[in-house]
This record gives sequence, C-alpha cells and structure tokens, in this order.
Amino acid sequence: MTTKSKEVEQQVSVLSLLRASAIFGAIEFVYSAETAYSTPLLESAGIDEKYTALTWSISPVIGFVLQPIVGILSDRCMCRWGRRKPFILMLSLIIFTASFLLPLSRDIGSNLGMALKLSPVTITGLVTVISVIMLDFCNDSIHTPLRAFLADAYPRTKEVQELSNTLYSIVGGFGGMLGYILCSIDTSFIEKPISRFTGSTEYNQEKAVFGVCIVVIILGAVTTLTSRKEIN
Repeated sequence: MTTKSKEVEQQVSVLSLLRASAIFGAIEFVYSAETAYSTPLLESAGIDEKYTALTWSISPVIGFVLQPIVGILSDRCMCRWGRRKPFILMLSLIIFTASFLLPLSRDIGSNLGMALKLSPVTITGLVTVISVIMLDFCNDSIHTPLRAFLADAYPRTKEVQELSNTLYSIVGGFGGMLGYILCSIDTSFIEKPISRFTGSTEYNQEKAVFGVCIVVIILGAVTTLTSRKEIN
C-alpha cells in the first residue's frame, strides 16, 4: 500500500462507511418482513395461489425494464444534492408507503368499499397486490443508486472499495437477521399502540412488524443520506 493510499484510507472512517450503508441494512430488514408475510397477506386478501405466484413474478419483469433506466437517469442527474441521493430518497419513500399500506390492506378495502360502494374484497386484493409489487421492486432497485453512491462518495482506491463492500455486506446481513428475528417473536407489546395509531380495530403481528419496518427504513434513509457528500 502506498503512502497516498494510507492517507486516503485514514480519511475514510469505518463509521462513515457504516452510515453510508445503513439503508441497505434497513432494506434487508424490510425484505425479511416482506418474505415472511407477503404471501400470507395475499392469500388472506383472497388472491388465488396461482395468482400469488404471478404477483411475485411481476416485480422482476418491471425491474428488468426499469432498473437500467434508474441507473441511466441517476448518471445524468444534475441535482445539487448529488446524483444518487434523489433516487435513494424516492425509492425509500415508496418502500415506506408500501410498508404502510400492505398490513392495512383489509382495513383500507373495508373502509373504501363502504365509502365507494364497491366490493371490499376487490379493493383489498388490489391494494395488497400493488403494495407487494411496489415493495419488491423498490427493495431490488434501490441497490443500483446505493452502490453507485458508495463508489461516488468515497475514494476509488482498492483498499477503500474493499472495505466499503465488506461493510455493505455485513450491514445487509445484520439487518436481514434482525428482521427475521422480529418476525419470529411475540410482538403483542407493540401491536396495540400501532393499531391505535393507524385507527385499526384488529391487532396482529403483521401490523406490528411493518410498523417497526417503517421506523427502520426512515432511520436508515436519514442516516445514509446525511452520511457523506458525493465526490462527483
């Protein structure tokens, strides 16, 4: 390692790289909840098993078309805030919205069905399917601007990029582990407060888990977006 490389590496702290990778940990946390609960929620919304599988296949198809476009647009972005941060923020907001709507799909279907005099089952199914697609697509697509942000915000030396990739993987794995642990424990101590906040009369674990996911995605996004200015 050259003297210049040592000096550059010293300027890049582990804490700074952990902050920049925080949103990845949050994404994996949310993804674990999505994996655990999306299929049961789709089935409880009245979606047939074969259409449940079809719902899961829609997001990769959309991603195949749109993810390269997200990369191109972020490369050409002229925002003073940076090229990647606007896309990280936008996709985080969609994840936030989908995490809010998914566990409340039955409540939304019931209330909208009464207000619009439509079938609550149809509205519930529609909200659930759209939420799952949004969540799955954004969880995958946010990796494109996030990895580009890490490359843009830090010196492109071998040592720094290796450390960045290592910490990125560690944070993601840790977030996913915590998410699956949360899905497997009794969450009754937070179910009632969250249900009161959302105005729901039903207490269940899905609402509790996705309520925590919303907090985690907010903290992860804020931590990453305020971590470091992009170099170019």
